[in-house]
Amino acid sequence: MERKPDPTEGDRDLSFYPVDISRREALSAVQLRAYNEVGYVSPSDVLIAIVGVASPAHL
Repeated sequence: MERKPDPTEGDRDLSFYPVDISRREALSAVQLRAYNEVGYVSPSDVLIAIVGVASPAHL
């Protein structure tokens, strides 16, 4: 089995960059603030914002 490269090695930049809430296109300001606080947006939040799915039952 071939070893996968370690993402911490090399020239990859894995730094966290908060997003500019004023330039949002798909996600709400609340979702982007949550991203800036915890570093991720849950998949259901993204699907609701982009696809318009209101309930996880529709997934």
